[in-house]
Amino acid sequence: MTALQESLIALEHNATYDFRRRALMRTLLPYVTGEDVIDIGCGMGFMSEALAQRGQKITAVDVEQTYVSYTDQRIAAYTSSVGSVLYKDTQLPFCDACFDSLISLDVIEHVKDHAGLVREFARLLRPHGSAILSVPALPLLYGRRDLNHGHFRRYSKQLLISTLQQAGLQVERVVYWNCIGVLPYFVSERLLNREIPDSIRKGRQSFVREMTARMLEEWLAIEGQLQSLPYGLSLLVVARKL
Repeated sequence: MTALQESLIALEHNATYDFRRRALMRTLLPYVTGEDVIDIGCGMGFMSEALAQRGQKITAVDVEQTYVSYTDQRIAAYTSSVGSVLYKDTQLPFCDACFDSLISLDVIEHVKDHAGLVREFARLLRPHGSAILSVPALPLLYGRRDLNHGHFRRYSKQLLISTLQQAGLQVERVVYWNCIGVLPYFVSERLLNREIPDSIRKGRQSFVREMTARMLEEWLAIEGQLQSLPYGLSLLVVARKL
C-alpha cells in the first residue's frame, strides 16, 4: 500500500474533523454546475457524495479499486449517482462532450503526462462546461511528502494556466489557497527534510483538536473567497471549455 493510500484510508477511519476537506468543499462546490458531473480521482468519495446529495448526476472515477469501492458505497443510496469506474491511464473511457462539469482535486500532479490528462478533461466537457481543479502549489516546496505521495511536480500559476489553455480551457479563476500552511510546510519539508504530518486531520478525538480544526476550516473557507493571496500550499482553478 502506498503512502497516499495509507493517508486517505487513515483519514476515512480516524479523522475526527477533516478541516481541509470541509473547507475545500465549501469553496469549490458552488462552481460545480449542470446535471452531469464527473469526479476524476474521486479518492474516498467525499466530494462525489456531496454532489450526489445535491441531486447532480455523478460519475466517479479513480485508478485504485479501493477508492472506487469506497465511493460506490457512499453514492449508492442516491438515485442521481451513475457509479464509479476504474481506469488505468490518461485515456478516459467516456464519449466526447458528455459532462457539464468536471472536478478533479489533487490529481494531475500524480500523472507524468499531465498535459495529456488535461486534454482529456477538455474532451469530456460540453461547450461552456466547467473544470474545477486543485493542485499543490509552489515548486520550491517540493519535498519528501511529494515524493512519498507520488507527485511529479508542484505548480506555479504560470504552469497551471498554460497547461489548461493549451488544452482549450479558458481560465476564469485561479487563486492560491492555504497560505497559513506554507511556513510549517517549508520548515518541515525543506529545513528539517521530513514529511509534514497529518496529525491535526486524523487521530483520537479531543476538544482541543476539534476546536483547532474548526478554526482552521473557517480560516481556509475565508481564504477560498479571496482573490489575491500572494502564495499558498495549493492552487484552486475554475476553467471553462471554449
